[in-house]
Amino acid sequence: MTVSFRIVDDAAAGASAPTPHTPPPAAAVSQQSVDALREILAAHGARHGTQMIVFDRSDLAHLVYDFDARACLLSISTIAACFDQDTAVIAVVEEAQFQNRCLRIWKHRASGAIHLALSSHPDSKPAPEEAKLVREIEAMEARVRQTERIHARSEDYLARIDWAAMTKDDYETAASHHHELGWTLHDLDHGIEEASRELWAYCY
Repeated sequence: MTVSFRIVDDAAAGASAPTPHTPPPAAAVSQQSVDALREILAAHGARHGTQMIVFDRSDLAHLVYDFDARACLLSISTIAACFDQDTAVIAVVEEAQFQNRCLRIWKHRASGAIHLALSSHPDSKPAPEEAKLVREIEAMEARVRQTERIHARSEDYLARIDWAAMTKDDYETAASHHHELGWTLHDLDHGIEEASRELWAYCY
């Protein structure tokens, strides 16, 4: 069986110019829905080490908020679940992910109405790049912690050797171990300093 398709573009249809793309309108949302979204954003940000709420212009002292939320790192269904699968919200989220843009959520000071719309700010780095960055930082932090633990154990061992040197007859052996361990501690101190400097430079 053969199926034929016919495509008619704007020029063939006699249109003078292509129809411009119109983004979906802002969706009216509830306070409970926004609270649920903020919880999801906070949990995802803590789990993956990334900032999910950006360009926060909120004035919480007057119960007014205006912030942008990253949409591209969450699934549409996860965000939509916070808003009871509202089709207007889904349309905005789909557009945000398609254009790699953030979501803007704001509350009007006068009316108290809350809206969700497409933000003018682009979403941040792609998720794989962020995940790689988080893993590298975690590895550096683990390296610093491990070196610090080894340093603490070595200092305890050094104190034991000092005690042995004062109480044992084999002073020369104890003194030799003391000297070797002293250089080990020196190397560990250097390793901690280098790892900490590398971690600081990478993060800041």
